[in-house]
Amino acid sequence: TYEVLRVIFPIHNNVYWFCTAYVLLYLLSPVLRAGVQHMTKAQLGAAIVLLLIFECAFKTLLPVRLTEDEMGYDLIWFLVMFLIAAYIRLYGISFLEKPLKAYVIHIICVVMMFLWQFFIVTVNARTGRLEDLIGVSLEHNHIFLLLSSVSLFMAIVNAPEIKGVWAEIICFFAPFSFGVYLLHEHGLIRYEWPHWIGLERLAGAPWYLFVPGVIGVSVLVYLMGSVVDYLRGFIFSGVKKLFSASKLTALLKKLDGDVKGAK
Repeated sequence: TYEVLRVIFPIHNNVYWFCTAYVLLYLLSPVLRAGVQHMTKAQLGAAIVLLLIFECAFKTLLPVRLTEDEMGYDLIWFLVMFLIAAYIRLYGISFLEKPLKAYVIHIICVVMMFLWQFFIVTVNARTGRLEDLIGVSLEHNHIFLLLSSVSLFMAIVNAPEIKGVWAEIICFFAPFSFGVYLLHEHGLIRYEWPHWIGLERLAGAPWYLFVPGVIGVSVLVYLMGSVVDYLRGFIFSGVKKLFSASKLTALLKKLDGDVKGAK
């Protein structure tokens, strides 16, 4: 009964944390958009800074775990992301407009994440302390990860447009990404598929086998998930045609339009 309820109500049961946070953000987006449109640049910037102090600064600076820290796996962090994205859309970030500079900042932040993680692991191995802080620098709402993400986003946004065969490949596979996530994170197979493909054998492998092995497994999982999601889309397109003229479809379209603010 528990598993059936989790499948039927995945959002309410937080089966996929990303989906739960995203759906709630989507429902709140008209309110957030209206608020942003009535704020000045200074007001929006101040709101973002205060939220980042609450979500990022304390966990980055303090050598303890905070009770209210959800590591970015919650609606609050998605609200922060919405406001940061709104600020970038409206005003941009001037010192990250050059892709090269943005890539450099991204790499620096990634190195800092690694060094911080290495430091914590080393201290814990020698003293048995700071165990709770292992992995903190890799969490979504850590300042290094936030800065690396924003700088990488800005670098890609301002980079030359990809054209040709690569663009076609990217555009073909991109729509399957969400389906890949839903499939390999499904509660009934989340801890099974690593055993199916022998992923645990990589754990003790030397780095020159471990790195290409992990990359290969990632590509394999993405391709398998893409095939499954392609078949799902094919089935759902038939269902969509079957019910396209129904009153329920018209009602859902109207509700969807109301949420997005479409006229």
